[in-house]
Amino acid sequence: MFGCHRADVHALCVSADEQRVYAAGVDPTMVEFELAPISHNSHWTVWQRGSVRCHHTHDIRAAIMINGYVITGGRWLHLYFVTGLC
Repeated sequence: MFGCHRADVHALCVSADEQRVYAAGVDPTMVEFELAPISHNSHWTVWQRGSVRCHHTHDIRAAIMINGYVITGGRWLHLYFVTGLC
């Protein structure tokens, strides 16, 4: 997505307000994308890269957002609960 990952993306999740998307995959990186207006007075929006986090040591296979937490997991039975990405 947007050249932010070094390998395939396997998991996407969307915030409840649909203003943020989180992408993760083979490289153990979680990347946040935020929907933002093109200019101050514009109704047009564009996806901008936000926070980048690297909590996992192996690929991320699943991601979900619940109550403001992004929960990610992979093959190695480790779950990570992350808040404050924004």
